[in-house]
Amino acid sequence: MFNILRKIDIFTIKPKFYIFKQISVSSKIGILLTLIQISISFLVVIYTCKTFFNRENFTTSFTQDTMQYYEFKQSENPLFISIFDYQAQPVPLVFLEKYLVFEVDYFAFFNISKPNMKVYQTSFKLEKCNFTTNLKNYDNLVRDNIIIDNFLCLPQSENDLKIIGTFGDFKGFSQIRIKISKCINGTQNNNSCFDIEKINKFIKNSLIIWGSIDYDINHNIPDDPFVSKVVTEAYYMTTENLKSIKVRRKKITYTTDYGFFFKNNHTLGKIFIDYSIPVIEDFNQNDLTGNYFMNLYIETSGKKDNHFRRYQKLQEALAGAFTILASLKSLSFLIIEIFYDKIYFQKLINNILLPEEEDITKQKPKKIKDLRISIYNRNTFIESPSFPQQEELHDNSKIM
Repeated sequence: MFNILRKIDIFTIKPKFYIFKQISVSSKIGILLTLIQISISFLVVIYTCKTFFNRENFTTSFTQDTMQYYEFKQSENPLFISIFDYQAQPVPLVFLEKYLVFEVDYFAFFNISKPNMKVYQTSFKLEKCNFTTNLKNYDNLVRDNIIIDNFLCLPQSENDLKIIGTFGDFKGFSQIRIKISKCINGTQNNNSCFDIEKINKFIKNSLIIWGSIDYDINHNIPDDPFVSKVVTEAYYMTTENLKSIKVRRKKITYTTDYGFFFKNNHTLGKIFIDYSIPVIEDFNQNDLTGNYFMNLYIETSGKKDNHFRRYQKLQEALAGAFTILASLKSLSFLIIEIFYDKIYFQKLINNILLPEEEDITKQKPKKIKDLRISIYNRNTFIESPSFPQQEELHDNSKIM
């Protein structure tokens, strides 16, 4: 029974035999590869530590949800409007008010802004933008990109209006509509408007420019990947149709796993402009007078983008480094194996052919010759008197 069980023993010990009582055999090429391995190992460890602690190795993923119910204050993403001619020159505001009238309507449905009211509506006018009021949180960013004196903004008193939900959402929604009309004497307390022909010509040869604060995402910034920027869009004005421009915004969430060993998530959120939805719609003119010709809406798009960034864990960084080092070691062993037999065989032959000190110059060539003969012909090695000691004894016997 024991003999049968021996055959399935997976823990059998295999004896090892060493030549010249040496466990290992060193070589010059082995020493060279060892030095190279140590140098590369040092560089790999330095590089791994640098990329890990500097947060340079990470992975990102992205998902998108629709019909998300969220809200933001307009002051978080201020909007500013101006009119330019075809030579890219802004129209001074003192002349602009003689051409056009900008009215603002805010609609809130289903008990959003006023708990005691299901529908809330208010109207107001735009005012000249000012860094100390309308754009107080974006002074440095806006000042270097546009000439703010030529732009109109929402008044400071209405700058914190909430935009919430998507149009038609049963939970409620709100939006801002900027209504653009021709300046007509006697309306809205205007009595210094240009004549209608001059206004029509002005509209035909002008562009409406709207600007806002938006963001880019820079995944390489560990603490806050959102990079603020000023964006502007330009559209031709026309009185042939009622043109609607919709500036829709979506919510962005960015979750970062800061953990060195385990999860340590931190989430940031911003409101971005959603360029994936068409922003221009043309309608048949519904104003009998023809004065009202353009709308600009501020609302949500009902989308939510979710970004997730995961930094490399320490155990992963070390595993990657040791994998590289193990691969280099395996490659070095492969190189050694190529020269292994040759190196070992040379040392073995040198030991066999090591002569006595007294006849080192005479006997070595003879031994080499005899060894070569024995390798090519075993019979010669056995039958022929190949050893000089035997020949010498034979001659001595004759003398005696």
